[in-house]
Amino acid sequence: MNNINRFLFYLVLVLLLAISCNEEEIKPIETDPKKAILGKWEAFGTGNWPQITYVDKSLGYIRFYEDSILKEYDYEKQEYVNQIKYYIDDSLIYFNYSYENGELSIPRKYEFLSKNQILRLDYIDMFGSYNTSVYKRIN
Repeated sequence: MNNINRFLFYLVLVLLLAISCNEEEIKPIETDPKKAILGKWEAFGTGNWPQITYVDKSLGYIRFYEDSILKEYDYEKQEYVNQIKYYIDDSLIYFNYSYENGELSIPRKYEFLSKNQILRLDYIDMFGSYNTSVYKRIN
């Protein structure tokens, strides 16, 4: 009888643990990059991958919208300071900056990490001090 009680105890314990999983844990990871990128992202590091310098405090965030608009928010000014059009495909995201004399398109390679909670952007075909920016998803 002792073994049956022990078995029932462990069975109930396993069932309770299985039921207690929250929705985030069982929610499937978005695989469409056009959907995965939507929302607010705060920069927390720059550098040349994998050597990244992490920042203590971000100056603002970027927000990707469904209509291919990206807005940059400045914490100090407490307002959006820039609006950019973007286009995303299977491996690159193109940031299209509009100026009086035309438009400049800057492609960056992207990668989602940690179940789409981290976004890594790398400049391609450009020389610069820092080629990588790393962002975390925020609410």
